[in-house]
Amino acid sequence: MKHIHLPTPSSLQRMLHRALRAWHKARFAPQPAFLELLYFRPPAGSPPLPGVEQSRRAYAQLEEAIGQFSHQPRHAEVLLRRFRDDENTRRIAFDWHCSPDHVNRVQREAIQSLALWLHSQEEVLRSREIHRQLARLPASTYSVLVGRERLVAQLVGLLERADGPGVVALTGLGGLGKTALADAAVRQIAQGRAFDEILWLRAEPGQSWNWPLLKERLARELLPGWLPGSEFDADLLRTLKGQPHLVVLDNLETEAAEEWLGELQALCHPSKFLLTHRRLPGALQDVHVVKITELSQAEAGQFLLGQLYLLGLSEAADDAQAQLAQIFEHTGGNPLALKLVAGLLRSLSLESILGALQRGSSSSADQLYASIYQAAWTTLPPPARRLLLAFTLVGEEGASLQQLEAIDGLRARQRHDALEQLTGLSLLELRRAGSEPRYGVHRLTQTFLAAQLQGLPAKQRLAQRLRLAANLGYWSEALQAGEIAASDGGNLAQALRLGLAQPDMWPACASLLRKLHPQLRGKGTAARWEATYQQAIQHPAAQGPAVADLHNQLGALAWQLEDHPRALAAFEEAERLAAPGSQAQYTAVIGICLCLWSLGEAGQAHKVGRAALKKAPHEPRLQALNALLCYARGKYAAGEKHFRRAIRLLAPEQSEMAVQLHMQRGANLQMDGKFLPALKQYALAAHHLGPQRQTSREAAHLELIRSSAFFQLGDLQNADACLRRAARYAPLSEEAASRAYFESSLGRLALQLGARQDAERYLKSAARLWKKAGKPHITINAIQFLQSAERG
Repeated sequence: MKHIHLPTPSSLQRMLHRALRAWHKARFAPQPAFLELLYFRPPAGSPPLPGVEQSRRAYAQLEEAIGQFSHQPRHAEVLLRRFRDDENTRRIAFDWHCSPDHVNRVQREAIQSLALWLHSQEEVLRSREIHRQLARLPASTYSVLVGRERLVAQLVGLLERADGPGVVALTGLGGLGKTALADAAVRQIAQGRAFDEILWLRAEPGQSWNWPLLKERLARELLPGWLPGSEFDADLLRTLKGQPHLVVLDNLETEAAEEWLGELQALCHPSKFLLTHRRLPGALQDVHVVKITELSQAEAGQFLLGQLYLLGLSEAADDAQAQLAQIFEHTGGNPLALKLVAGLLRSLSLESILGALQRGSSSSADQLYASIYQAAWTTLPPPARRLLLAFTLVGEEGASLQQLEAIDGLRARQRHDALEQLTGLSLLELRRAGSEPRYGVHRLTQTFLAAQLQGLPAKQRLAQRLRLAANLGYWSEALQAGEIAASDGGNLAQALRLGLAQPDMWPACASLLRKLHPQLRGKGTAARWEATYQQAIQHPAAQGPAVADLHNQLGALAWQLEDHPRALAAFEEAERLAAPGSQAQYTAVIGICLCLWSLGEAGQAHKVGRAALKKAPHEPRLQALNALLCYARGKYAAGEKHFRRAIRLLAPEQSEMAVQLHMQRGANLQMDGKFLPALKQYALAAHHLGPQRQTSREAAHLELIRSSAFFQLGDLQNADACLRRAARYAPLSEEAASRAYFESSLGRLALQLGARQDAERYLKSAARLWKKAGKPHITINAIQFLQSAERG
């Protein structure tokens, strides 16, 4: 991997002079060297351009820079005339009424001034870019790494080498500092600007990342136009193959990595992946494994003294140094164990700590930690214990202060003091700094706290149950208010996992799942949450109408995973359990019809839909279902009748459904050759979208189908306007069919406007996308369009 260091002003001046001399050949020139400068980089997320187009764009930016860098007009004039316009020195000297030597001197001064100006601009941009990348990383949980310099240098070298491994795995026992070591290496790499982007993804405790979930996490972070439910494989591959990205996957499970590591390899080079693992099976291929070992006794002593000075316990340093051999005998060179011992010296004597370690001595690392945590636990006052136990309810991303306020049952002053005490004992970690800090605990601390809960007296167990109920209530209110961030998935999963383990909390969990379901869009998300819905359905306390709702939601998740038989079974169970005439029953019927249609049983789907409509002719969703079934079978007149009735039956608050119905009714009319009525329906759909029009996925699809109606009417001006709005509403990282339609429409428009080269580029791209979408007949049409364009 090539370092992109800031060039010196003199080297930048030479680079600039070479680029200026090649300006008048920019139409045919390869990419100029100064494209490495951030000043000339295209905006993030912009589509890649061919080399010549990149050169032209860079020289256009250079022309803008020349217009800005100097207050001396002759500096800009001499550079533009000499290099852009390819005029000779004598012509300029004649116009200026001076000698050619004077023109050459002004030219040298202008290049030097421009190089200095670009250098200052680049310094600011690079500093800002490094700060932006570092801000995306989690807060560091260490101050200085002791004894890890060689490993950090090894990691940096492996990741920065262009011919190095695409996947590097950092392995070692818990507490050895895998995350800290990865963090130190990544921060060093960020300073060298070897990667365009750095991304850090952290797995939840017990979470098994499957490939769809991992892809969705990557897409959410790397694709600006990503939308839940989109097909983004090609965009993700193009992004990671087009520009070098460094992706850290922290705290993975061994079993998960075996399943998708081969898929990950396809995304490497120039991008790299760094994994942190407790262990990796030897069967994994093409992974460079870096194993972390314990610190030596000398390094352990240096680390322990550093922690003591950091905690303000310098008076304990002499005793610790004198007893270092005994400390090392019990803790080994495990950094987390040493860190906890240093924290204990705030409230216990070294003799007491050594005694506790002696009593818990064992060859097992788990037993070592148990003894250290038990010693720390005995020193905590009740408020600090309550706060620490609250972290058993918190996911890997950590708790915000608002969540702690909702669940810990402490007053503000008690919470502030407890946070200071637990941080001083190294029992809490700052997961995210800034204006909204998040606190978390190490996984080994979580294990100890889970064991501690088993031995609590009845009164404290009751308090913990109240905290669990408060946690469910907190997330329920957050979902109701729409204040859930994408990073809160682990907290929600932890709340539901613990809540479903309690028989009397099933209603609260079921309510939370019903509120959560509208946000679960996409294969990765569906795969992650499907097991939780199954657990809720199979819960011993599951009863009442909520169970039918959960079956419907489970069916919708299976539908997103394209497992139509399992989705059909869930919807059929929901229909059986739902009360007659309830919304749950109508939802189940709609799901059953869609599954039957997808399984190739169109006649049966139509029969079920018509039977349901006879029982509830005033239900708009059933009218809409039958309208769609008619539309899909090419019976547009019957479809129009059902669409009209469905829209008439809609309640005023059902504006979201009105958008979909007007769009589908318009498409139905358009297929029937009634273009002007179709455009009227599209206008009504746009009206119902309201203020969210420019941010919604539906708005982009609406503009796409509106453009086709204008095309068929021969109104190219309005067709072009619709396509441009669609691109603005939702960038082209949607599913293959939508992108294919968009690009084929642009190609047709360019063809009719006489822009042959643009038409060729758009239509070729559309042909590839139609093929990916599994619509070969449309692929043939796009190719025919392309051939007609080439024939003229």
